[in-house]
Amino acid sequence: MTVIFSKKCEYGLQAVLYMSAKGNDCVCPAEEISKKLKIPKEFVSKILQNLTESGIVDSKKGKSGGFMLAKDPSKIRLIDIVAAIDGLDLFNSCVLGFPSC
Repeated sequence: MTVIFSKKCEYGLQAVLYMSAKGNDCVCPAEEISKKLKIPKEFVSKILQNLTESGIVDSKKGKSGGFMLAKDPSKIRLIDIVAAIDGLDLFNSCVLGFPSC
């Protein structure tokens, strides 16, 4: 079986889906996302930092801080999340592993 997305990307997709299910106004601490998705907190934090740098997620510091979606969930495309975490190089090569398809 060919793996298209990295585990990091899969977790990023899950985190964005989790936050969109919580609602636009919800600020989700990395620890909450980590527990709900059963992903190590440090890994979740790193993934969310990548998504923050790309403008998909926003962060709020402080005691009541955490992460929230930076835009409406209907405006977030799957390809944007993949590009933020894995990059788009995987779409420039053959899925079967050949030099050219």
